[in-house]
Formats: sequence, C-alpha cells, structure tokens
Amino acid sequence: LQVGDRVTVNKFAYGYSRNSLPFSLGRYIPLPDGRIFARQPKRGDVVVFEHPHTPRVMIKRVIGLPGDEVQLKAGVIYLNGEPIKRDFVRRIIYKPDSDNVLATAREYQESDGQASWISHSIDGRGGTYDDTVLFRVPEGHYLFIGDNRDNSTDGRALSGHCPPDANGVVSQAGCPPARGVANDDASIGFVPFQNLIGRADTVLFSSYSCSRAKAEPCMKKRVWRGL
Repeated sequence: LQVGDRVTVNKFAYGYSRNSLPFSLGRYIPLPDGRIFARQPKRGDVVVFEHPHTPRVMIKRVIGLPGDEVQLKAGVIYLNGEPIKRDFVRRIIYKPDSDNVLATAREYQESDGQASWISHSIDGRGGTYDDTVLFRVPEGHYLFIGDNRDNSTDGRALSGHCPPDANGVVSQAGCPPARGVANDDASIGFVPFQNLIGRADTVLFSSYSCSRAKAEPCMKKRVWRGL
C-alpha cells in the first residue's frame, strides 16, 4: 500500500461479524460475538479491521496466523523459527509529509513461500520494532504488521499486548493496554477474528502526488491494481 491509495474492500471475504457494520456500530448494538459464513484469512492478506482497544479502523498485512510463532531479528521476520525470504529491490528517495528533508527507504520483496509482498524500511529509523520478543499467536487471533516497517505501530509494539511470560514470550490475548498507556495510544496487539472487517483486494486509484517533494523517483500512481 502507498500514501493516497483508494482501495476496495471485500467484506464477505471472511464472513460477517458485528464489526462488519459501518461506522463501528457493532460496538454499540448488542449483537453476539463470532462470525457467520466464516473463512480464515491467509498469510499475506491485506486486511481492514477494527482496533481491539479503540473504534479506529486499521489496515495492515496478516503475518501471524493462529499457532504461528513470529519474531523480528534485525528487521527480518522469523516465522516458526525460520527467516522468510527477503530480497532487496531498490532504494527510493522521497520527502515525508511531516518533514522538510529527504528520506531514503529500502524496498524489499518478502515471501513465505506461498504469498509475497513489498515492504519498506527507512534508513536511519530502525529501532525497537526491528528486534522483538517472540510472539506466539493464540487461537482465534492474528498478528498484523505494516508494510512501512519503520513508520507503523502494529502488532510488534507491546503496548497493546498482554505482558510476556517468564520466558519472554507473548502468547495471551484480551488484556487491557499496558499500565499508563491510554486506549487511544495502545498498539493493536493480537487482533481477534471477529474484529476483521474485510480483505483489501484492489487499488482503485491513487491520489497522492510527490511533485512538491522535488525528489526522484516518485511513486507511480496506480489504477485498478490488485493487492
């Protein structure tokens, strides 16, 4: 995904839950938990879901399925003890919206052997999320990670998770945010299946222009492109 992308979301991809209702109405209407016509997401899917701690709607990529063990080491995803395939593609120079200086990002093609996707790492911004604890995804939950690795507060951040166990493994779900962290500031933690809204399938068009950044190359606009 890129800044300015307008995407279509298939709400039927994983069945329906109360979180499929528009405007987060499922938080306020007394409907039962669970899903009807439920189908499990696949690793690599780009999914729209409701944040477990706030009514915010998020979009991230599924990396950890129930039962998976996920950990990042030096920015590389380790899945069930093995590093996923990660190939350098190119460097991109651009100007972040919130900054006045140019930034350089490295683009990688990642693959778990079945699905593949593109991720970005910004030079000089690697930090806490490049090296994580071990996450063991509980049943009925998923671990989501953003493609923009150095500018994404996602399932790697501990503020929305239950505390690690004595071995330093995060494997429980359903805890409130870490002490002193407001709901609005908490990470997504493990996301329950019922919070999934749908699968982002297609970029209809992209409205972002980087001409004001005076940096080359700009990201190409996309029209009707599958994710």
